[in-house]
Amino acid sequence: MRFVTSQNTLCAVMLAGCTLTFGCQPAFALGTWFTSNAAWLAAVNNVRTDTFSDSLGRGRTLNRLGGDLQIWETGTDTDHLYSGINNVGDRFISVSQTSNIMNLSFTSFAFGGMFAVVDEGDYMLGTSLMITTSDGTSQPINTSSREGVFWGYVGDAPIAWMTIEQPEGNGYVALNSFSLATPAGELSVSGANVAPEPDTQRLIIVGSGIGFTILAWKRKRLRFYRWTQSNTNSRVA
Repeated sequence: MRFVTSQNTLCAVMLAGCTLTFGCQPAFALGTWFTSNAAWLAAVNNVRTDTFSDSLGRGRTLNRLGGDLQIWETGTDTDHLYSGINNVGDRFISVSQTSNIMNLSFTSFAFGGMFAVVDEGDYMLGTSLMITTSDGTSQPINTSSREGVFWGYVGDAPIAWMTIEQPEGNGYVALNSFSLATPAGELSVSGANVAPEPDTQRLIIVGSGIGFTILAWKRKRLRFYRWTQSNTNSRVA
C-alpha cells in the first residue's frame, strides 16, 4: 500500500510542529503600564500605599504594609537601605551604593510607585532606571530632576518580585512611595476570573495543534483510501 500525502496534510504537520516549538518557548505574562497615577487608580481596587514616612528601623530587610511587602538591596556594599527627605520635601528610601539594586518581594497583580534617583545631597537626578518583574517584564524609566516619576503596572498573573536598578550608575535608586492593589474588573487576587496562566495557554495551544494534525490526517486517509467490495480490491479516488 502506497501512501499519498497531500499539500494540506503537509501544512497541517508543519503547523503542529511550529505550534509545539512555540509551546516550548518561555512564556511571559502580558500586562499594562501606566504613567498616570489617576489612570492606574481607576484600573485597580484596594490600594495600600507606603510613603516611608515613619522610622524604617535598621533591619537588613524592611517589612512593610503589614509584612506583605519586603524591600532589601543587593550589591557589593553591606549597608542598610537609606532613609532621607528629598529636595521637594518628600521622604524616600534608597540603596546605599549607586551600583546596588533595590529588591521588592510581594504577591499582587498590580503595583504602582514614585520612582526616583537621588544624589549624595538627596537631590533628585534626571536619569534612567530599569524595572524588572517576575512575570518577565522589563521597563525602562526616565526620571525627572525635581521629583520622582509615577509608573504603575497591572499584570494578568500574580507578581512575586521586582528589581529596580540604575544602569548608568550615577545615582542611588530611590522610592518616594509604593502601592499594592487589586486589579478592577474581572481580575482578582485569587485568580478565579483571570485568563489562563502562561503554562496553561501553552498546553491548550499544543493540544490544539496535535488535534488538528490528527484530524487532517484522518480526513485525507478516508478520502484516498476508500476501498470497494469486489473480487479484487481496488482503490476509488
